[in-house]
Amino acid sequence: MRRCYVDLPSNAGQINFRFAGAERPWIFLIHQFPLSCRQFERLIPRLGVWARAYAPDLPGYGVSPPPAEAPSITGYASAALSAIDVLGADTFAVIGIETGAAVATEIVRQAKTGRVTHAILIATPPLRKAKRDEYVGRLGEPDREQDGSHLWVEWERFERRWGPDCDKSQLRMAVSETFYVYGRFHWGIKAFAGYDLVGGLEALTCPTLFLSAAEDPLAPEAEVARRLVPHAEHQILFDVRPAAPWTAPERVDEAVAQFVGSGRHHM
Repeated sequence: MRRCYVDLPSNAGQINFRFAGAERPWIFLIHQFPLSCRQFERLIPRLGVWARAYAPDLPGYGVSPPPAEAPSITGYASAALSAIDVLGADTFAVIGIETGAAVATEIVRQAKTGRVTHAILIATPPLRKAKRDEYVGRLGEPDREQDGSHLWVEWERFERRWGPDCDKSQLRMAVSETFYVYGRFHWGIKAFAGYDLVGGLEALTCPTLFLSAAEDPLAPEAEVARRLVPHAEHQILFDVRPAAPWTAPERVDEAVAQFVGSGRHHM
């Protein structure tokens, strides 16, 4: 796995990527807020065996510099699509996880018809307003305490999301990425709260796969979302804990390969 920066047109900033592979198809992976492309560091090398897999740090997250103002989901998608243009990907598949699924959906909407060949949405966030508001509220906003207790608050927040028996390396990754951008970690969360994900899903025309870990409390939301997208599929990964790209990258790789059409099985 390698890393690179892409300069956006018109001096609009830079986007950091982790990537692997040199063969088509192109696959772009969109992280959830407030994490970074590190969320896919276990999956990218597997995809890179048979595809050209690139995962950006969205603007203001990871090591991608922040813009002057907090973007909307439309803005995050536009920046990602501009970077994809610079990389020269004519057609590509897109993967989005949790709030990153909203950015992935918007990328499909902004791209010209037929350019996005497949959309894979992992752990779709809530669509119904009451659950959506609760979900956004749990993600929180920066709140520094002099005694450092805000560090533990973020640890507990992710532990509640993924379960008390979750992979502690995943917790360490999530908390460290959150605190790396702590003063603005809520930007993308607020952007998600203001995005019409239902409308975005209803507008999808490319083949779409909703992918859920069986032990993920968000799995029922994917079935709600699937009914909004014509001919979409919903695949449940049994005996898998959230978030699947970290906890079971081999299972996600296999599902993506089969859906995108590689027809290969990878271990």
